[in-house]
This record gives sequence, C-alpha cells and structure tokens, in this order.
Amino acid sequence: MHSEIDEFVSVGMAKYRRASAVLVAFGKEIERRLHSVLLSRRTMDWGSFIPDDAKLPRSTKFWSEYPFLNAKMSGKIGDTSVHVMIAVNWYQAEGEYPLYCAYLEPLAPYESAMAAFDWVLPVKWEKNGIALHPNEEDFALERDFGLLLDELMRFLKGHRVEGGA
Repeated sequence: MHSEIDEFVSVGMAKYRRASAVLVAFGKEIERRLHSVLLSRRTMDWGSFIPDDAKLPRSTKFWSEYPFLNAKMSGKIGDTSVHVMIAVNWYQAEGEYPLYCAYLEPLAPYESAMAAFDWVLPVKWEKNGIALHPNEEDFALERDFGLLLDELMRFLKGHRVEGGA
C-alpha cells in the first residue's frame, strides 16, 4: 500500500530532471536581468556610489533552499568599499510573489539612517534593506528595480558616513 508521500516521491522521480532544469534556467535568467539592471545604470547617475568598472556584477547562490536571486555591484562611497545588491526575494515575502529589494553592504554604517529615512512609496524599509512589493499583474522588473535604485541613491545623496562621501 502506497502512502501519499510514496506517490509524491514516485511522481517526482519521473519529473525531477525537468523540474531541476527549469529551476536552473529560471534562476539564470533572473540573475542575467538583474546584472543587466546594474550594468545599464552605469551610464546613469549613481550618485555618491562609484561602481568599480573593473568588476562585473556577481550573484550569490541560494536558490534551492533560500529562495533569493540577486546581483551585486562593487564600488566605493568616498574611501569606503561598498556593495549595492538588488534581489528578487521570496524568502521574506508574505505570499507567493517575491519582494524586490536593494541592500547596501556593509549595512551597519547606514542602517539606522535607512530605517528612519522618508522613502517614497511604494519603497519602504524592510529589516536590512529597502523593498518594493511589485504588482503581480504589471511585470516590469527593470522599471521596479530602477525605482529602488533611484531611492537608494536619493538616500545616499543626503547621507554621509565617516570616511565616506
């Protein structure tokens, strides 16, 4: 007698290869698009953040157990090395659709000021960065991440860190 879990595993055995290929392809495409958002912004005003032209954006790998796809740009604010990271974040999302997030690393010099900053809605402070709840029926990844980055640069314009800009 098969249990429901046995049936689940049995069906999974026949579907896993394809499901894994879809998961990997989806993750690579999202990362490619996030990298493109950061690279296309290089010609625009990054404000006090100066991207390192010698380094391309990179992504960290979390997907299978920590649903979080991201791209990170290295650079400096004044003399301080900083990373700007953007992410599609299912891990902290309340529903099935992800949050779009932007982070500064290291966060510590900015955290209290970011938490208190008057972000323009729909952008808001979310624990360790800023986030936007995208409209599921109006998919525009580049537009939404552009808005997040514009807000992050607006914050940096008015914020000074010791040793920074």
